[in-house]
Amino acid sequence: MTKRIMLMCISLIMVFTCAAAENKAINLGGDGCDQMKFACTLPDGRMVFCGSRGTVGNYNESRARLLCLNPDWSVSWEYFDTAEGMGRYAFGTLLTDGTIGVIYYNAPYQETQAIEIRKFTQEGEPTGEPVDLMARSDDIPNILTSRWFVQTFDTAEGGLAIGFIGWDGGILFSIPARRSIWMKTAIDAGDGVVLTGSESFANGLAKIMKMDYEGNILWETVLPLMSTTSDSARIQECIRTSDGGYLGWIAETGPEYNSLCYALVRFNEDGRVLWTNREAFADRTNMMCQDMIEYNGRYVFLELPDFSDFSEKAPRVYHWFDANGTKLGETQLWIPREDAKGVTDWDTIRIVCDNMLVTADGLWSLYSVGIDDDKDIRKEMDSLDDILYRVPELPE
Repeated sequence: MTKRIMLMCISLIMVFTCAAAENKAINLGGDGCDQMKFACTLPDGRMVFCGSRGTVGNYNESRARLLCLNPDWSVSWEYFDTAEGMGRYAFGTLLTDGTIGVIYYNAPYQETQAIEIRKFTQEGEPTGEPVDLMARSDDIPNILTSRWFVQTFDTAEGGLAIGFIGWDGGILFSIPARRSIWMKTAIDAGDGVVLTGSESFANGLAKIMKMDYEGNILWETVLPLMSTTSDSARIQECIRTSDGGYLGWIAETGPEYNSLCYALVRFNEDGRVLWTNREAFADRTNMMCQDMIEYNGRYVFLELPDFSDFSEKAPRVYHWFDANGTKLGETQLWIPREDAKGVTDWDTIRIVCDNMLVTADGLWSLYSVGIDDDKDIRKEMDSLDDILYRVPELPE
């Protein structure tokens, strides 16, 4: 049974509004171990975040949580699920019928007990009955669109399939996993689905392809290697652009799976390459793409320079590109240690960005700020917070 909770706490609202006024940071967390992600923007500009609120003193207990903020960063509504365990709303999005669709997940002590479709009105009221997904698979869907999400499952023949699941829980269509593409991302193209990844797991070339809702291939593009020392490549991230095309990020690796080179690639709506920018990342090694977004006619690429360094000492680097692929410059963001409330006495602050979002007053990034300590006292880790930071922008 669930219970809707409207926030009436004046002090919490002041935390949000004061932070926004300072043009610095907005903390979405409380006193426990909190984990939130950006889910969607509603038609009226309100922003919905999904995740969990941890129980103070018990790292293995949390309640699934939805949070809706007004454009001025005040709280519109908040919802907590009362089910016990380690529950969270893992991912969410705005559906075509105007409801908010979320994937509910509960796994106390690492034992998965529930994976469900849940739906809410735009005012935070539960609507409809939950749909069980565990009957088909214990895979947690992490690719969501307004019409479908992706979940892998075992077939009756003993193989593995990639299923494109409607928000009623039914399978729209499925393809054998790893046959046509080793998939990394999937995008709703309106009249079909665009998949990106590589030809195969090992020694495959980067690939983008489009399928209709019957599973038929409409077109596909395989990209040649950029480096003579590479032996495989993959489109690691891909977004749809406002003109109907696609922007992808390619990483190439060598025989020892070491990263060798990277590039941004722009495709038109039919998968034809419009431009490639490798030079922007020529001096980078061990790179991670945290997120990409289109913002004010420019493309923003968020980098973590070294995947081994999530500390507050490493800057978060934002690369800016114009529509023709020309790099316009970089901006950097340092996360102050004092923003990680309750953990400043620990050795290392671990900071990971979840995603970027465009708001009424600019571009922001959501960062998860927590502990990374040799003591690893997990049950007392009461200080994982999610903090929104305004992204330093390039001048127009």
